[in-house]
Amino acid sequence: MAGPAGAAGPAGVAGLAGVAGPAGVAGPAGVTRSSKVAGLAGVTGSAGVAGPAGATGVAGVAGPAGVAGLAGVAGVAGPAGVAGELEWSLAAIVLAGGRARRLGGADKPALRIGGRSLVATVVRAATAAGAGRVVVVGEDRPGLAAELGVHPVKIDFTREQPPGAGPVAALDVGLRLVTEHSVLLLAADLPFLTADQLRELLAVGAGAVLVDDHGEPQWLSSCWPADLLRTAVAGYGGSSLRGVLGPLPHARVKATTAVGQPPYWLDCDTPADVETARRWARAPGRS
Repeated sequence: MAGPAGAAGPAGVAGLAGVAGPAGVAGPAGVTRSSKVAGLAGVTGSAGVAGPAGATGVAGVAGPAGVAGLAGVAGVAGPAGVAGELEWSLAAIVLAGGRARRLGGADKPALRIGGRSLVATVVRAATAAGAGRVVVVGEDRPGLAAELGVHPVKIDFTREQPPGAGPVAALDVGLRLVTEHSVLLLAADLPFLTADQLRELLAVGAGAVLVDDHGEPQWLSSCWPADLLRTAVAGYGGSSLRGVLGPLPHARVKATTAVGQPPYWLDCDTPADVETARRWARAPGRS
């Protein structure tokens, strides 16, 4: 504000300039969440606190008016929170190396239901749900990429040693190729598993298991933090998947199945299972 006019006489000393208010403190950056999978939105950073207004200059003595004090500098706004988590990423491990004794030793992942091999159905569901890498634990399948068509996702093949050593050994070797934050752990014999069900699983977060219509956990339709799985497998001496996964913290998810649609948890362990799946695949309204 300008000082009052000075009285007649020699030129007065100009009023002192107002002191500028300190800059506002920048708000912290928002918390991030997943860029690939629908993660939580980042929290927006809080706005910087505005600096106080500068003091008014002192009026000149007996002379021209004092100079008005400068206004305080406004605080700087904090940066906006970042939506999605850049570090959160997803892989899928598909266990496809079982011996299929109840199917007479057949190559179960290669069985075709609904015009597609079982393993291709599962890999397609995983990638459509957001997996950026798929590790198939089982024999190499050169025809899988062609069956999937144009596909930007990396597919690796590996094998537990000795072959057929069981699901825990298969999980262990599969994890060695995973660099992503989270892992979908899937069986290769689920003809009706879809990306929609896996998205419902992922919406709960890593540490979640799909359940069947009786509420029983389907350990090979689950999602976990990769490091948690590595620690669990390293400290476990058994061969049971339930034994290594059951003690880990997890949520149980009953995904949506439309009326008249086949159950997503149906696997193909026996000839009767395969026939049931093929009847479902031939049902009206299914392609």
